[in-house]
Amino acid sequence: MKKIKKILIVILLIISFFIFYFGFNQCIYYYSYFNNNPRVVYVDTYFVINDDIQDPQLQNSINYINEELEKSIDKFYEETEIQIYFKQLNIINNNSWHTIEVSDFGNKQPEEVIDEFYTGKPVLVFVLNLDDDATMGVTSWDRNGALLRYNCSHITILHELGHIFSLNHYWFKFNLMYPHEEFIKLNLTPFQIGKLKRKIEISNWHHLR
Repeated sequence: MKKIKKILIVILLIISFFIFYFGFNQCIYYYSYFNNNPRVVYVDTYFVINDDIQDPQLQNSINYINEELEKSIDKFYEETEIQIYFKQLNIINNNSWHTIEVSDFGNKQPEEVIDEFYTGKPVLVFVLNLDDDATMGVTSWDRNGALLRYNCSHITILHELGHIFSLNHYWFKFNLMYPHEEFIKLNLTPFQIGKLKRKIEISNWHHLR
């Protein structure tokens, strides 16, 4: 009886291995198809301000955001062969969005802000204040866009773009999708690159300007 159990366990392990191996390789093959194709994506950008911010602080903030966006373009292309074009930064004054609530899990305010500006293309919305000091950016549930603190780095911008392009957190340090910025590097696996290119294609974002 014991021998039969051992044989059955071995058979089950062998079957499980082949199922995993076949599925994993099919997945890699599927995403590798997209990985070989360069992509171009246009991204809308907005900066939501309020009456509290005045020149020269406003102009300095605009300059900083544009500089970090510019860094993102080159670095993202080097890693993925995806050419991002950020549309001109639109300045929106809205005092009702003085501080965006992101600390309450499931809070709908980030989605409401992003939906206000979403027109079919990915969208980045920079804001002055988030109610959680530890948060520099958050992606909407439907992954159409991201809400970013205005003084975030280009690494945070790229991390949130990764979420928009369907990537989840990656629990190994020195990957772009690692959840803690101090250990993030602009590295993506071939699987991740294929996956985000597939997202761009099936969303038709590479056709929208």
